[in-house]
Amino acid sequence: SSLASSIACYGATIDLLQFLVLRFNISNIRASQITNIINSVTSLSPVAGAVLCDSYLGCFLTISLFTFISFL
Repeated sequence: SSLASSIACYGATIDLLQFLVLRFNISNIRASQITNIINSVTSLSPVAGAVLCDSYLGCFLTISLFTFISFL
């Protein structure tokens, strides 16, 4: 569900922040910036996939291609 997805995303964000600060000794501000960039790219990837699907590849080729990539 959407609620479970949101909770998982926020949990991963907090873990990523702690990992960047503790393991890589990055400042809290820089770690927050990196995390925000990753969240932005993750949020915009469905839009990029939709444009790619509708404009260039078609529905079935796009699904097949990215299913294969996800299995790698």
